[in-house]
Amino acid sequence: MANQPVILADRYALQLAPRIGGMAKVYPASDISEAGKKVAIKIFERGTLDEEIINEAFSRELRALKELQHPSIVQLLDWGKDQHSGQPFLVLEWCEHDLSTYAEIVEGWDGFYQDLGRPILDALAFAHSRQLAHRDVKPANILVTSTGLPKLSDFSISKLKTWLQPGLTLGEFKTVPFSPPESDDDSNSFTRDVFGFAVLALDSLSDVRLAHYEDIEKALDTLDVLDDVHELLLQCLSKNPDKRPRDARILLAKLDAIQDTRRVEWEQREYIYLDLTQKALSGLRSDFASASKDEIQSQLVDDLNSVCGIRPYTSEGREVVEGHYVLLGASFSCHVATGQQSPIFIVHGVRKLSPSLLERQREDVLLTNHRFVFGKPPNEISSKRILLQLQEQIEIFQQNLVKKIADRREQQLFSGWSALLRAKTDLERRREQPIKYKGFSIKGNRIVFRLLKAVEDPIIGQQRQVKEGKTTFVSGEVEDVTGDSLTLYVPHRLTIQLPQHGQLLVDTFASRAAIERQQAALDSVRYDRALRSDLRELLVHPETNAPPSGVDGLAYFHDELDDAKRSAVEQALGSESFLIVEGPPGTGKTTFIAELVLQTLKRDPRARCSAPL
Repeated sequence: MANQPVILADRYALQLAPRIGGMAKVYPASDISEAGKKVAIKIFERGTLDEEIINEAFSRELRALKELQHPSIVQLLDWGKDQHSGQPFLVLEWCEHDLSTYAEIVEGWDGFYQDLGRPILDALAFAHSRQLAHRDVKPANILVTSTGLPKLSDFSISKLKTWLQPGLTLGEFKTVPFSPPESDDDSNSFTRDVFGFAVLALDSLSDVRLAHYEDIEKALDTLDVLDDVHELLLQCLSKNPDKRPRDARILLAKLDAIQDTRRVEWEQREYIYLDLTQKALSGLRSDFASASKDEIQSQLVDDLNSVCGIRPYTSEGREVVEGHYVLLGASFSCHVATGQQSPIFIVHGVRKLSPSLLERQREDVLLTNHRFVFGKPPNEISSKRILLQLQEQIEIFQQNLVKKIADRREQQLFSGWSALLRAKTDLERRREQPIKYKGFSIKGNRIVFRLLKAVEDPIIGQQRQVKEGKTTFVSGEVEDVTGDSLTLYVPHRLTIQLPQHGQLLVDTFASRAAIERQQAALDSVRYDRALRSDLRELLVHPETNAPPSGVDGLAYFHDELDDAKRSAVEQALGSESFLIVEGPPGTGKTTFIAELVLQTLKRDPRARCSAPL
């Protein structure tokens, strides 16, 4: 890169001194469009390796990061190809360090597992649950945020069977001794991550420098951990992949079980310190009668420490107020803000609410197990770290919540449509009640059936057929029902002898075929197989539909339309997505739609038109 800043994609200002990896360089950069927000730009540079391998590595990491939204996996912000060099790039959240350069000292197994090991293992378990193996778990691929949160990164040699291009392998890209010695034949990809995690634990907890496979055994001999943990790590490091835990989910469950048996001994809940404003204290007097300030504070923290959810605080205009949050306890809702002079939460307001209401409010917020206490932090550096980590967790949770709500909204939309089609199918089944007859007479195109008993339900206009087994004798429309007499109009004269006794069934072939077509269309939209690739996105997020821009005046109309309908046709022809036509019966909607179809086909004979729902 040149000495002067390089602008990538007209948006990202790259800085010097990139981190250099096997297939890419990672540059610190500023996002010009986001007020200079610091980001990481990972550029897959051609020339260092075969172009096909570079493209495959980029594609794998892009698809993996789009698939994996997790608090302990580095967040994908943007991606693309440089218009000048053609090199693909990813834009990732910025993390100051990785584990190979992180200066914080891990204090024993409990400290490692709580602060580093479990978040990393949880990220691997999440990836494995989506059938994706990382395959390169090592210190350089564990990034650490400014608040000490670990983030799994670099999925460039990850493996997902459905993504893997035939004949192309990245299996030779591995790091000794963090990758197991056996070749990656696609049969034990998940156990490779289990092996890598165990070596990562040794690297963090042992003083032995790990450069070769022989060093693993030396590190195990010096490792000071519980016997159960030692035995489990030994299984993870087995040279036989079949003896390792099958995937990270299994290993996580086993390690959690070990920790749970002694959690009372080792767990230290991190503290969040509080201060109560005079205004908030005055507001609480009515709830606590003559209680002292200390008694009020004691009951308040008891409430928050029993259960607590936290979300950003919003103003009356529904704008998020930076640095302000809402704590949702068992009986109290507290408006808090970060202190200016000290790393604490200052309580600005407290409301007593019903437990059932608070429980509902906690459904879509971050639940925290921090311990709340009133007072001054004894260690401001530690308290600042804890508070910053909590704020980062809230931000990540809120980002994931947007996707969660969007997914829920999409699920409700398509589930509703599916339920409607199922209801239509059930209705057709109920309409199939047979009408038995005991004779008939033929009068031209009409067959008059003598029924065994009179029909009570209105069935005139129904399509009915005489059918026995797979043989359909006749099909037509019910024209008249009088007493025990039913007249069926058939479009063609009979060419086959009818049975003297039988039953008239509803002809549901056309309606079922229509329902099946609707279900196929629904599936095409839901799974992005529709002719228009953005159809699902437009339906789920109608607010993204662009307003119609209209077209220039049309010289010819097929039907006599008034000025309002002509203007509507012109607007509809300029629509890029959807246009909703509403109005009571008899206002000319069908005429408008017919004219719109004709004008569309006139402009583009290859256009495809479908009937309205």
